[in-house]
Amino acid sequence: YAFGHRLTNQRGDDVYATTAKLTAYFRFPTLLLHGANNRTFHPRTLARNAELLRGVGTPVSAFMVSGHGHLDCVVGRTVHETVYPPMLEHLRGAVPSARPAAPPKPMALR
Repeated sequence: YAFGHRLTNQRGDDVYATTAKLTAYFRFPTLLLHGANNRTFHPRTLARNAELLRGVGTPVSAFMVSGHGHLDCVVGRTVHETVYPPMLEHLRGAVPSARPAAPPKPMALR
C-alpha cells in the first residue's frame, strides 16, 4: 500500500521503511534508477528517496534515465545503452571483485 507518500501496511501504519529499519538494515551501496517519463511515480521521488537513504548513512547513486517510463528501465528497448552502463559502473564500484583471491579447493566426496 502507498499512503501519504509512505509504504504502509493495511491499516496505513508506516512500519516498513522506518528510519530505524533503514539505519539498521539498508547499509549497502544502492543505485536508484528512475525513468524521467515515469507516470506511475513522479520523477521527484528519485531525489526524495536518495535524500532519505543518505540521511540514514546509505551510500546512494541516483540516476534519472531520460526518455524512459516506469518499466522502461527494466524492459525498455534501449536498456543496454541507457540503463546497463550506469548499473555496471555502480556494481563495479560496489563490489571490489567478483572473483575470489584464489580458486576454491576441491571438496572431498564422501
